[in-house]
Amino acid sequence: MKFYVCIPACNEFDFLFNTLDSLPKDEKVVTLVCVNQPSSWWNDSSKKSVCINNQRTMEKLISKYPEVILIDQSSSLSDWGDKNGVGDARKLLFETAIQMSDDNDVLVSLDADTVIAKDYFVHLENIFSKREKMAALAVPYYHQLTGDIVQDRKILLYEIYLRAYSVSLSMINSRYNFTPLGSAIAVRPENYVKAGGFSERQAGEDFYLLQSLSKNFEVGNYCKCQVYPSGRISDRVPFGTGPAVSLSEKGLLTRYTIYHPDQFTSIGELYKNVKNFAGGTYQNDFTQFLAINPKFNTVMNSLKKNNKTLDRFAVALERYADGLKIQQYLKHSYKGSFGENLKALLDSLDYQGDFNPEVLRNKIELFSQIREFLYETDMRLKRESDRRTFKD
Repeated sequence: MKFYVCIPACNEFDFLFNTLDSLPKDEKVVTLVCVNQPSSWWNDSSKKSVCINNQRTMEKLISKYPEVILIDQSSSLSDWGDKNGVGDARKLLFETAIQMSDDNDVLVSLDADTVIAKDYFVHLENIFSKREKMAALAVPYYHQLTGDIVQDRKILLYEIYLRAYSVSLSMINSRYNFTPLGSAIAVRPENYVKAGGFSERQAGEDFYLLQSLSKNFEVGNYCKCQVYPSGRISDRVPFGTGPAVSLSEKGLLTRYTIYHPDQFTSIGELYKNVKNFAGGTYQNDFTQFLAINPKFNTVMNSLKKNNKTLDRFAVALERYADGLKIQQYLKHSYKGSFGENLKALLDSLDYQGDFNPEVLRNKIELFSQIREFLYETDMRLKRESDRRTFKD
């Protein structure tokens, strides 16, 4: 089993080499880097520094890291357009890796500012060898802090937001309880292709890949290794860790809000009442939201026709009511605030610490405690979910 590590890099000279140095010097680990930015940026004075940064990255990769397979989409002669983004870079990297890989190998998505533990690939090999039907793994993560209290408060709040969402989905046994981080995905080549691969997007390509994989295959969410994404400020993509920590704390709480546990209960109740829903005798807030779509009844009739047993219909229904529709429903039915909803979640999990729903009044030490509590809860629920799925 070989691992093809795919890393997009744009303006990453100060970070990429720490990531590369964290990778083992092992013939089983093949590293590919795509240095990229639109070729038009060479003629844009406001972007010239990025181009020079990428040029320095290219030069150092060639001279100091000859083992790295380098894809250059950063020169003034490249065909990288203004609309090409990180999704395109990941897609190009994976397409290149697939040409070199066998079905027994694993494609690993990593970011240029993310580091890993020394035993990362040992754990990946163990879990992919043990779970033959596992198509992919949404690798556990834990954001690096910077030592800057202002920035670290925002990093912690952003991870609390991510953990709250994942924990809430795990509590209702949703197949969409993955956390979509481009730095934390490992997938078998055959399943990657069948799932449609990375979409060509400025951002969100990790979510859509994991959603497609989760609809069609078994995806794991737990293993004994994890990645450590950077918490640095960045504007390379429209959303994610970098843009989140570039906001003010108030702005972050508004854009990356936490949803109330009752909203997830409505989704979970549908999973439990599929028989009555199929018979037309059950509806709730979530089904009413889905029914807003004018094609909903047509789709449901088609699902019933093509899935004769209740078990098959239940699977088809969950595939239809996917992660994107769940997000849309949660935004549609949103109530409360970041602080109020986080307190409701913590209370439901029997968290024993103090927390002021007026979030900005809390000290960073409390944010750290809550991050740790939700991290442990997230890992426990995902471990239990994986054990049910893979019988291990």
